[in-house]
Amino acid sequence: MKKYLIIILFISSFSAIKAQDPIYMNIGLAKYCYNPAIFGIDYKYNIGINLRQIYPFLPNTTYNSFAFFSADINQYKVGTGVSFERYYEGNGALEVNIASLNFSKYFVFDRKYVLSFGLKTGYLNRKMNWSKFIFSDQLDPVFGNNGSTSAIPTDNENFNNFDVSSGIVFMKFNETNNSLISFSVNHMNSPNYSHYSSEIERYPLTYILIYQGNYDINNITDKVKKRILPVFLYSYQRKNTNIILGTDFIYSQFLVGLKMRTKLRELSKNQTFIISSLGFNLNNDMIRFVYNYEYPITSTIRGGGIHEVGLQIVLKNKHKKNCNSYI
Repeated sequence: MKKYLIIILFISSFSAIKAQDPIYMNIGLAKYCYNPAIFGIDYKYNIGINLRQIYPFLPNTTYNSFAFFSADINQYKVGTGVSFERYYEGNGALEVNIASLNFSKYFVFDRKYVLSFGLKTGYLNRKMNWSKFIFSDQLDPVFGNNGSTSAIPTDNENFNNFDVSSGIVFMKFNETNNSLISFSVNHMNSPNYSHYSSEIERYPLTYILIYQGNYDINNITDKVKKRILPVFLYSYQRKNTNIILGTDFIYSQFLVGLKMRTKLRELSKNQTFIISSLGFNLNNDMIRFVYNYEYPITSTIRGGGIHEVGLQIVLKNKHKKNCNSYI
């Protein structure tokens, strides 16, 4: 058993070295993490936070989180805001912190179409704690981990980089229905993160395409709000592709959802996940909370699945009636 746990620790730690952006289940909030063009175009002021934990029952669990504040300067048709991202993997073997300023310039056509262009400039800190890793000379066939190694590097533990991302958003909205298409490119300047090699390793570009809909499905006589929120996400980073497809349903103030995520990888087996969602809205959709659970159906490692919680608070709405329930 001890040897089995050591192998898990080694594999988990090694996989944490390679730069891969997390794919969040809560796409309504995640677009603020992925695309700066969304800032300012939907709400006057709003804030949000999203927390994610991967396989909590296994050693070296992974935590991802982000938070943001978005504001609209309507007189100039400009959006702005700040965002913070944190990745914590391998029990502290890898820590990544990103603080960013987000800017958007949007154009409104016929009072129901919005086209927005965005730019994100960030400060990226990436730290590797080599003492959390297990190297081959630490693996003893009888006693397991012998607690000593000669392989720990003496430098390349901490990197500070400038990070640039950009995006474009097209949104159509009216009093009852709306839809959004988002495309973004992250890490455009490909910052260096060479922790374990004299050769330069660079963050791979991340391409993310998102579609979200929000449609009224009420009958004329219905007194309870009923809406359907289809969603599609496609991301590509270093020959790894993620696809999310599914929908959420809103009944009154409550939300339920079912989606599927497929992860296509060139060097290992593809994976499929089922995502279930529960949430609620308060104060005429000004406060939104959602919990997502992702279960791997094609992997032998369960580990408690993947958990994600998100909270969004709209401080001031731009519209008299709100139909932007992108939880």
